[in-house]
Order: sequence, then structure tokens, then C-alpha cells
Amino acid sequence: MRLSAPLAFLLVLIGANAARAQSGWLLEAVGMAGAPLTPQQFTRGWGAGLGIGGSLRVRLTPKVQVGIDAEFIQFTYTGLPRLGGFGGERRYTRVGVPLRWLWWERESSKKERLSLQLSAGWGRETIEGITGDRFVRQKSSHDGLALSAGLRFSRSLYRTTRWSLGARYTYMDLGAEESPGFVSLLVGMQMPLEGSRPRSEAP
Repeated sequence: MRLSAPLAFLLVLIGANAARAQSGWLLEAVGMAGAPLTPQQFTRGWGAGLGIGGSLRVRLTPKVQVGIDAEFIQFTYTGLPRLGGFGGERRYTRVGVPLRWLWWERESSKKERLSLQLSAGWGRETIEGITGDRFVRQKSSHDGLALSAGLRFSRSLYRTTRWSLGARYTYMDLGAEESPGFVSLLVGMQMPLEGSRPRSEAP
């Protein structure tokens, strides 16, 4: 895995800084629905994707969080005109180091917030056998650099628990192979880990 060493180094840095952070660890789980954007062989004949993801982050400053995040999403082959569509899936897995920045906060009882997040790490594409009336593709897989950027709105639900809505663009550089990109709509829930409750709420 080409990115394992840099990713491991970043995780060591995160762990080294966690003890000096202003708050404890925050756990977030998300569900997502995605749509292909690039390249053309991904946008044509492929339907919406469904997936799950999550992150574990620690706050380094009042406005900045860092940690580790991951996602898995699957798209289904729907077929092309005159080629038919009998089946096939594309699966994307991503593991990265996110940097989240609190952009805006409303001083209210629910503390509505807008946050920006960037993430870089490792990504993997797996294409199952795609079959149609006159079209067949064998199973294949590739890995490479994965980048994502998104905007998240969050609101207090109960004490330090927050719910969120957001949008994220994910791009994977798979070298000589195609480099897919897709956009996802996210619904999430965030809470502090037991025994690691922050002294104040996080973005």
C-alpha cells in the first residue's frame, strides 16, 4: 500500500497531540447517498450509491479538529441504452486524516454551526463483474490517493450530542486507471466517547 507509511506517521502525530488537546475524543457516525460525477464511464450507466462512514476526532484549538475518518459506499450498475443492464457494482473504500474547521456559529440554545472539512488518505475502488446484453467487464480493484472536501451543518440534540447534515466531494487518484469522483449527501450523529467528554461543545 503506497500511502500506508505517510498515513501511519500522521496518526502518530495525532496521538502525540491528543494529550495536549483542549477536549476529549469525539465519535461521529454518518449515513450517505452518493451520485457519480467523473469520469464518463462512471457517470453513464451507474445509479446512486449508498454507504456508511464515521470519524474519530480530537479538538486541537477552539476551531480546529483532527483525527481519522473512513467511508464505504457502493454504486449499482443500471445499464446503458441498447446494452442492457443485468448487474454489477462499484465499491469505494476510503481511510484518511480529516481536518475540520469551525466556520460559523450561532449563539443560541441549540448552537447551530457550519464547519468545513478536508481529508487526505488512502482509497480503494473495487468493480465487480458487470454484465449486459453485449457488455462484460471482469472484477478488478485499484488503490491510490483519496481526497475529500465537504461542508457540514450541525445542531445540538441533547447536551453534548449533535446531529448533522452535509455534503462532501470525494476524488480518488488511481494512477493509470480511471480516477473517479462522486458527491455525497450525509446525515450524521456525533457524541463524545465515554470517559472523554469535552469541556465544551465541538464543531
